[in-house]
Amino acid sequence: MESKAIIINRRFIESVIKSWDLWVSIFLATFFYFLYQDNINLEKCEKIFEVCIAFLSIIFSVYYAAYAVLVASGDDEFIRFLEEDGSYMDIILTFRYTLILLFISLFFSVILYFYSLLALIEGISVSLMSIYFFFVMYALFAVMQSSLDAVKYSEYRVRFLKIKKNKDF
Repeated sequence: MESKAIIINRRFIESVIKSWDLWVSIFLATFFYFLYQDNINLEKCEKIFEVCIAFLSIIFSVYYAAYAVLVASGDDEFIRFLEEDGSYMDIILTFRYTLILLFISLFFSVILYFYSLLALIEGISVSLMSIYFFFVMYALFAVMQSSLDAVKYSEYRVRFLKIKKNKDF
């Protein structure tokens, strides 16, 4: 008999592989790769990295705060209600996964930014920029998808309160 954690993880991995945000990001990164044939000018790359660092930093900090609120906000009864069909773990795993994606994208941005400042070359390879583009786009799409999960969480809360109200009467 498989443990519940393994089943949840397998289900989560399957949902990641089947998710639209992964495949759209792969498509856009591939399109980006074929759009540019040569190295990308360092000056352009630096501007891209600066914008992404600023943007991802803001999203990361706000998202981390939202994750903390989500984890802390549920009472035991509500969490048990969500666990009946595995919804709570799905929402938490999605948030955690997205938070890790945001961190990787932000870290990648900082590393590439410093590399572009210190590099003695004229440009960054289109392959490296395509990988970077994939992570940034995937993180942004995942944030959007997780935000929809947060809305689902609030819908579950409303449904839980209606059930609880009906039981009280």
